Amino acid sequence: MLFKLKIMGEGDQILNCWDDKIAIRRVNGEVDIVQLKIENNLPSLSNDIWRVTYGNNTIEIIDKDSKAQNPSNIKKTAESNETSSLLDSEDDADFVMSIRPKKK
Repeated sequence: MLFKLKIMGEGDQILNCWDDKIAIRRVNGEVDIVQLKIENNLPSLSNDIWRVTYGNNTIEIIDKDSKAQNPSNIKKTAESNETSSLLDSEDDADFVMSIRPKKK
C-alpha cells in the first residue's frame, strides 16, 4: 500500500524523517516538524506543528482553536527554573504564549 503525504509546497525540502516525525525546510527558510500518527492502521497528521523560525531565542505557542471569552484581558506569568513564561493573547482568534530564557 502506498500512502502519499501531501505536506510540501513548491521549493520545500525534506531535511529528515525519523520514527513518527518529518522535518521540512520551507522555501522561506523556516523548518516545520510534523508528526505522523497511526490509528486503526491508517496514517494521519498531528494538528500540532513545531516551526523553527527566526527570532530572539523565544518559544511562541499559537493555538488557533482556543477561544477565550475576552482574550484581550488574558495576561499571566509563570516561572520555572530555566524559563519564564508570558501568556498573552495578541489576536482575538489566537492564543499566544511566549517563553523566553530567564534574565541572569
